[in-house]
Amino acid sequence: MATQPDNIDVAHLVQIGLIGTIFTIAISYLVVGLTHAEEKALQQQRSAELDQSRVLSEVGISDAARQAVIERYAK
Repeated sequence: MATQPDNIDVAHLVQIGLIGTIFTIAISYLVVGLTHAEEKALQQQRSAELDQSRVLSEVGISDAARQAVIERYAK
């Protein structure tokens, strides 16, 4: 039996390589986009919590100051 050499289809291999490269780039952009959106949401949540804690601490300081004045004049 005679053996026939395999013909390498270079165009097909290039096409597969390009498709793989495009998929890799698309997936990386998707992951970066999702990560960015997640980080932005987390940043907004932390900002809201920080604003809330500032308001609560200001209320706490004013209550403590008010209590100190009441105690001072109660003597």
